[in-house]
Amino acid sequence: MTMIQVNVPDELAQRLMRYQARWIEVLEAGLRVIEPPQTEAEALQAVLQKLAQAGIVRLPLVETKPYQSPPPVPITGQPVSEILIEQRGER
Repeated sequence: MTMIQVNVPDELAQRLMRYQARWIEVLEAGLRVIEPPQTEAEALQAVLQKLAQAGIVRLPLVETKPYQSPPPVPITGQPVSEILIEQRGER
């Protein structure tokens, strides 16, 4: 962690002291106000992250690799057309 010293007016210092245990949260909330996310998706992601950190929701683990379909299954045996011809001849 990095330590930052900030000079603030006495009135603000008194108000901040009530939240001393939560200063990081207070600063993050203030930054979100002055630096809003670029997109709605980023805003939603930020809200979901906060809810997950608070234990309100559980986020699914996201697979970072793109989906790859499995290799095709080789088809063996008699062609369907031959099976149909055999079945029609047995009637």
